[in-house]
Amino acid sequence: GLGGLASATVNFAVANVAPDVQATLARDVLVGEAARGGGSIADPGLDSWSGTVSYGDGQVEPLVIAGTAFQLAHRYAAAGVYSWHVAVTDDDGGTGYVFSSVTVLSHASWIERMIAKIRAAQLDKGLTNSLVKKLENASKSLANGNTAPALGQLGAFRNELDAATKTGRFPALPSSELLGMLQRLLALL
Repeated sequence: GLGGLASATVNFAVANVAPDVQATLARDVLVGEAARGGGSIADPGLDSWSGTVSYGDGQVEPLVIAGTAFQLAHRYAAAGVYSWHVAVTDDDGGTGYVFSSVTVLSHASWIERMIAKIRAAQLDKGLTNSLVKKLENASKSLANGNTAPALGQLGAFRNELDAATKTGRFPALPSSELLGMLQRLLALL
């Protein structure tokens, strides 16, 4: 209060904060289909980053970072559940991670999911049986390596599903989901 002044000097170190990494990858894909996703990096420092992505099947790739974003895409050769992770390191040595998994389904498992959707729709028994039979026959043909007959059976399934949807015998929402699943399968055959 009388105008006196005191001062002190304190040394301190500012610790680096590791980058916060957020990422997603498709949760369910077919063997041979690209699992796609992407992510972003948040970091309070004025940092630059480098990173890798491990897809869980032995493939480790450098992460291509554009600004604070990156894209992910990978094709799996075999069915299974794969644990994947992204690691991002800033120029101060801090590393952030994100971990998750992807389920890769065989054609037979994919068709089983389609059959389960049909059964869940609680349709008339004749329509259910007819649609399911076409999918089961396609699955058997694929298991035997007979792609051409499988394509014919899947085409017949699509035609019957379209007709049942147009006439109101099959609800529109599960129909569009089934057609999307069918299109993904057909793209790989």
